[in-house]
Amino acid sequence: MDTEHARPEPGAVVQPTTVAPRTATAADACAVDEPSRHLARERLRTASSTVAVTGAPGPARSALVRDIAGRLEVTRIDAADLAREGEQSWIARMVELVLTHEGVLTIENVEHLPPPQQVVLGRILTGTAARARLVITAAPDTGASPTLTSLLSRCVDHLEL
Repeated sequence: MDTEHARPEPGAVVQPTTVAPRTATAADACAVDEPSRHLARERLRTASSTVAVTGAPGPARSALVRDIAGRLEVTRIDAADLAREGEQSWIARMVELVLTHEGVLTIENVEHLPPPQQVVLGRILTGTAARARLVITAAPDTGASPTLTSLLSRCVDHLEL
């Protein structure tokens, strides 16, 4: 007989057990079963934590960011634009958005940031002054530099496509 699910004897004192609800992790967002994926995405949608999304650029990564944002407005800036825009201008625009945007700010392709700018972004991710919810995206690990690895590790939640 399965003692775990056996009925207690009549008149026996039964001690209630408390089972903590399973907390969905960021890894569950990419889990195979739909209930786990739904729970994880719902948790991320309602959280205010920073998120690192790694995976190939494209519609799947963009859809995941939109899903995390839920009903919040998503504003994107692309690290690949830094060279065209100029470091000072790009950093100033990013900092302004971090401090003023009231939705989700996605900083895409952070692997294209030079190491000094990755350090600046890492400090922003762990700071408390951000008004925007910060999501960073990066290509899958292809021998990431220590600076990029450190940057990604500063996010509270991590999703990998």
